[in-house]
Amino acid sequence: MPPVNDHFPMANKFWIVTISQDNLESAIEHGLIGLPTKRKYYIESMTESDTIVFYISKKRSGYYDRNGIVSDFGPIAKITGPAFHSNELIWKSRFREIYPWRRTISLVLNKRISARNIISRLTFIHNKRRWGLYFIQGAREITPEDYQTLFDSIARQGR
Repeated sequence: MPPVNDHFPMANKFWIVTISQDNLESAIEHGLIGLPTKRKYYIESMTESDTIVFYISKKRSGYYDRNGIVSDFGPIAKITGPAFHSNELIWKSRFREIYPWRRTISLVLNKRISARNIISRLTFIHNKRRWGLYFIQGAREITPEDYQTLFDSIARQGR
């Protein structure tokens, strides 16, 4: 395992969570991430001290708009609390989905980079031409090496 940066010396696992720009703003404001019931497994698999790199796919949740595509990595957050269920509507969704399975988070690095600038260096993306498919499921665990590549790039080149 490569050395983990000073922000996360005790991180257990590293995750990418796909989110829209509007819902990222809500997640940061509330200090929460949420996933739908069909993705409950991911929330339960995460633990306190795990680290999340957000992948921002588009500007607005629930709508396809060619001009609304974002494709950025960042910001980075640390999971700070246990998994829990809540029916409070926080995030926007085309069908008013609640994303009831949640964890509290703390933002650690609030910078972003274009995904296109780093995709070629990520080992979990085997088909570099169709890389967007790797983010459809909403959450995925990544290796410490891929996390370190993302962290270094976001910290150094982020805006």
